[in-house]
Amino acid sequence: MNNSTSKDMMEREFDILQSLGRLEPPAHLYDSILSQTSAGVLTVSKKWLAAAAVIMAFVVCAEFIIIVKSNQSENIQNIETLIQEENHQLYE
Repeated sequence: MNNSTSKDMMEREFDILQSLGRLEPPAHLYDSILSQTSAGVLTVSKKWLAAAAVIMAFVVCAEFIIIVKSNQSENIQNIETLIQEENHQLYE
């Protein structure tokens, strides 16, 4: 039966990680990162822009429809409350 705890298991994993030597990144990596960021221009695909525009248009239309429908239902409910006849009889 294995009586090791999770703490013991993690300590063994950390010991393995500490035994690894330090790795140095390639020299050209820093230069390539700087060249990509120095351009400062982030390009976005036209497909992504079109997709975002379609989604935004859909959300705006859906919100407009929801607002119009809720106003119509409130108007109908207001009219129904005005039309109701008052009946003060408790029992018929």
